[in-house]
Amino acid sequence: MRKKIDIFIKTAYARAYVRVKGQLTRDLNWILASVAGAFLTMATYVYLYKSIGAPEEFAGIVLLGGFMTPYWLNVLWSVATQLYWEKEMGNLQLIILSPAPLSAFLLGLTIGGIVQTTIRSLLVLFVGIFVFKISFAVTNIWLVIFVFIVTLMALYG
Repeated sequence: MRKKIDIFIKTAYARAYVRVKGQLTRDLNWILASVAGAFLTMATYVYLYKSIGAPEEFAGIVLLGGFMTPYWLNVLWSVATQLYWEKEMGNLQLIILSPAPLSAFLLGLTIGGIVQTTIRSLLVLFVGIFVFKISFAVTNIWLVIFVFIVTLMALYG
């Protein structure tokens, strides 16, 4: 039993390590481009709501949506694309047939993606707060963290 747990942990760690290390050593232009793309999309909606005279709270909702969207895109784009690339290169068959559990591979892919996406999301959040001067009145930070974690668990399943 101990050997199975070791294989599971090592597999998840190895898959997460590749994604985290890739994000941290990636060319800075890639990170800036992904943040700029998300920010410009968010800015479009903020200015749209301002132009139609919507309440200021709408800008905060757009900012929170801009913060959460990269997580959704990570699930839809990054994880699915990674599995497609593994299939195209012939590695998916090796992954499935290896003694390491597929769930450990997917867990590592998910953990690495969450770390990678959190960096991007926090940058988008802080740039949006700074540029649009949006303020939040958080009355219970633990409830916010709990809801965010439950949302991530539902998303990454």
